[in-house]
Amino acid sequence: MIVVDEQVVIERAPEDVFRFLAEGFFDHVREFNPAAVEAVKTSEGPMQKGARGREAQVIQGKRREREVVVEEWEPPALFALRNAAPTPLERHYLSRWRFLPVEGGTRVEQHFELEWSMLAFRLFRPFIRRVIARDIRAAQQRIKALVEASVPSRGAP
Repeated sequence: MIVVDEQVVIERAPEDVFRFLAEGFFDHVREFNPAAVEAVKTSEGPMQKGARGREAQVIQGKRREREVVVEEWEPPALFALRNAAPTPLERHYLSRWRFLPVEGGTRVEQHFELEWSMLAFRLFRPFIRRVIARDIRAAQQRIKALVEASVPSRGAP
């Protein structure tokens, strides 16, 4: 299994970051994850624990789809998605975000887990982990830029 932990500080309140990233996940994921080509909430009602959706990404030229479920939901502090059911390719997927208030904003800690059954995944695990970590860091920088550009600062004028 590949495990990646990354973090970024966003100069906005936890409630604002949570609203953008967790409540608006299916609306915004294509903005911060260039591999994402589809993201649709498939369950009725608001985002909350148990809400479901479908994601599709293009990875190395192939479309990969997963059904996801919100596993953890504690506004404005915690949000986690996991694959709704293992598939022959994807045995395990989990992405968990913690939103921690810090001076000047919010530290967003992302914990990511992935297990695929492909032989190449096992053989090239260190390389794949580095690529995933790089992509997560880049996505976090895009989230930071998007949130800071779209949510007015509550600081001094």
